[in-house]
Amino acid sequence: MSTMAERVASFITVCRRRQRTLQGEDWSYFVGGEGPPVLLLTGGAGLAVAWVDLALALVKHRRVVAIDYPPIDSFVRFADGVVELLDAEGIGSIDVVGQSMGTEVLSRRAPDRVLSLVLSGA
Repeated sequence: MSTMAERVASFITVCRRRQRTLQGEDWSYFVGGEGPPVLLLTGGAGLAVAWVDLALALVKHRRVVAIDYPPIDSFVRFADGVVELLDAEGIGSIDVVGQSMGTEVLSRRAPDRVLSLVLSGA
C-alpha cells in the first residue's frame, strides 16, 4: 500500500488544480478524468484531498470535481458558489458525494443540477 503522501501526489497529478473568483471569493478546486461528472464535497475543513482515495478510484471512469472550500459565511452562498463553479466548468447536472450540510443545501437549492446524491459519514 502506498503512503498518504504518495496518494496525494498522485491525486494532484491526475486532478489538476484550478482557481476561479466566484461571488467575490477565491475558489480552488481540482478537476480530473473523463466521463460523467461527479462532485466530491468534504465536511470539516473542506479540503479536496480528503477525497484522495475515492477520487483516484473514480478518475479512471469519471470527471471528478473536488473543491477546497473558500471562507464563506453561509451554506446558501456556498451552494450558489458551487452552482456558479459548475456553470464555469460547463457542467449542467452532476452526481454528488458529500459529507456536510452544504451538500444537502446544494441538493435543495439546485435540485435540477443534482442527478444523484450520496451522503457519507466522516
